[in-house]
Amino acid sequence: MTAGILERLVDIGGSFDLPTLVRCVAETTGPAWAAALPADRARVFRRVVISGCGDSLFAATSARLALERFSGLPCEPMDALECGRYEAARFGPDVLVLGISNSGTTSRVIESIVLAARARAATVALTGAADSPLERAAGAAVVRAIVGAGDRESPTARVERHLGEYVGTVAALFHLALWLGEARGMTSTRDTRHQVEAIEAAAAVAQRALVDAPPQVVHALELLGNADRIFYLGAGPAYGTALFGAAKLVEEVPMCGVPQHLEEWAHLEYFLTMIEGKHSRAVVVAPPGDSTDRVVEIIQAIREDHGIAVAVTHPREDAVCQTAATTIAVDGTIWEGYAPIPYVVPVQLLSIALALHAGQAVVPLGRRDGGRLIRGSAIRGLPHA
Repeated sequence: MTAGILERLVDIGGSFDLPTLVRCVAETTGPAWAAALPADRARVFRRVVISGCGDSLFAATSARLALERFSGLPCEPMDALECGRYEAARFGPDVLVLGISNSGTTSRVIESIVLAARARAATVALTGAADSPLERAAGAAVVRAIVGAGDRESPTARVERHLGEYVGTVAALFHLALWLGEARGMTSTRDTRHQVEAIEAAAAVAQRALVDAPPQVVHALELLGNADRIFYLGAGPAYGTALFGAAKLVEEVPMCGVPQHLEEWAHLEYFLTMIEGKHSRAVVVAPPGDSTDRVVEIIQAIREDHGIAVAVTHPREDAVCQTAATTIAVDGTIWEGYAPIPYVVPVQLLSIALALHAGQAVVPLGRRDGGRLIRGSAIRGLPHA
C-alpha cells in the first residue's frame, strides 16, 4: 500500500512549479500593493489587522513576522468573526484592515471589512477572484492570480490547487510587508530587491521539497498511520504552518488534528502524553530559527514519555534530528520568516498520505452544504442585511 501512496505523492510533486508561481505573485501583487496603498497613506498606519478564516488566517499567521519586521508595524491576524463583531468598532483611520478570502465570497471576511470601514479604518481585500463581493466591499483590492498549480484533472486536483493558493497568499503577504517597509522608509529599494530574491529562493527550496519529501513522508506514515489524533506544534511563523497541517488532517482524512503553540504543549498536552505514552503523536514544524532550542526540549519530553514526535526540519539541525522519532527534511538555507513557503509542502504531503492510507479516493472531502455555511451566511452592515 505504501508503494502506491509514494507513487501518488511523487506524481503530485510533478504537477507544481512553485518558483514560477511565486514570481508571478511578485510581478502582480508587488505593483498592486503600491497602487492600493500609496506611500502617503501607508505612513499614516500604526497597526495592521488581517481578517481571515481557515487557510487565509493560517497564511496571515505565517506572514506575521515578515510583516512586522519590514513594515515596523504591529500586525494582528484575527479570525474574521472576532475582527468584525468584537474589534472593528474600536478601529480608526490609523488601522489597516486586510481581508483575505481566496473566493472573495467568505461571509465573515466581507462582514469584517464592512464593519471596519464603518469605523473609518482603511480596508483592503486580498483575493483570488476579480470583481468578487469582498473586492467590492473593500476600499481597495489586490487580486492574486495562481499559475503553476492545480491545472490538471486528478483525484487530488483540488488539494493541489488549494496548496498553490496558500503558497500564493503567503507570498503576496510577504510582498505587502516589503511594500509597507519601503513606503514607510523602513527599507530601501535595494533591500526590497534582495528580499524578493530571498522569497524566490524559498520557493526553490519548496520545489525541491516536493521531490525530496515523498519517501520521508511515507516513512513517517509508518509511525502516524494508526493514530486517531495528531498534535501539530510550531512557534512564530511555523505556528501558521502547524495550523495549516492540523486543518488539512481534519479536511482530508478526516482525523482529529490539534494545533498548538510549541510552548503551550509544555503547559497542557504534556499531561496527555504523560498518560498516553506511545499513543500520543505530534508533528513538530521546526525550521532553523529562534525556537530551535525549545523544539529540542519539547521533543525530548515527548520521547521521555514514550510519545512519538515527527520533526519537519533542516537536515543539519542535528539536535532536532537526533531527538525526533523521525524527520522530514527540508533542505535549504532560508530565513525563518520565509520558511512557511517550503515547510508547508511536506506538511501537506503528509496529510494527503494519511488520507490515502485511510482509503479516501478523492482528497479533500466534499462538503454536504456546498459551502453555504461559509459563503451564504447573513452579513451585518450591508444595506440588505
